[in-house]
Amino acid sequence: MLKEIYPESYQGLFAVFNAIHPLSEELKSAIMSNSHIAQVKRKTTLLSAGENSNTIYFIVAGGARVYYLDKDGKQTNTWFLFENELLISVYGFFTGQPSFEYIETLEDTTLIVVKREKLDEIYLQFMEFNFIGRKLTEYYYIRNEIQANELRMLSAKERYETLLKRSPQLFQRVSLGHIEEEFQLVQTKALAQKNSSYDINNYNCTNYALDVFNIIRDANHQIEINDWVGSSGFNYGKTPNGLYNKLLTMKENGYTNISKGEKKSPAKKGGCN
Repeated sequence: MLKEIYPESYQGLFAVFNAIHPLSEELKSAIMSNSHIAQVKRKTTLLSAGENSNTIYFIVAGGARVYYLDKDGKQTNTWFLFENELLISVYGFFTGQPSFEYIETLEDTTLIVVKREKLDEIYLQFMEFNFIGRKLTEYYYIRNEIQANELRMLSAKERYETLLKRSPQLFQRVSLGHIEEEFQLVQTKALAQKNSSYDINNYNCTNYALDVFNIIRDANHQIEINDWVGSSGFNYGKTPNGLYNKLLTMKENGYTNISKGEKKSPAKKGGCN
């Protein structure tokens, strides 16, 4: 029998499953016929707390986060997931109870979508798929256990360094504030530097901003900008405009977590330009 040619969107999913157990052509066809492709925009809420979670997603392209709100409304992120990973609210999906979590896309995202009842049909029809499902459940359970242990045993700085080694794409794809350890480091640095002696040429507002944000970047990813030298040859040091142009270049080079605002800067009140 000739092998069927499957859409490109399913190749990553089949590669993940096939690495666990060889997929038959019949199983591939069943997966395709019981799922569909969805294109969703950045910051789309796929699930809200209180809703029933009967859907599991496979990320073809893009990324998403899973988070919950505490009693004061503070967000805590539990998962950041990207290409070739499964996206799910575990408690809601497996218990059938209303979810306490939210799922939100971080980028424009392409998903393979499977409903719970369709997944169960595939499990009943293909025994090998049960093995694949068990192995994937073990894999994500271990990842969750590692995260829980790190929360108990490591400092914020150690957790952040470990996270970046494990998932370096977070540098470019997750906004500051989504990662609690990152926010804590920035906050600590900002407080430590607030009493630094201000000098418009040697240590101005731009130097302060660079010091604070570079605390969460390793030696290979430091943000550096050149001093602004005027037409007269006078060196004005680091400037906000220089930092703006640097961030704009980074955004154009693929840093999707950098947003360009539409607000105008306040009127100039000094030499820091």
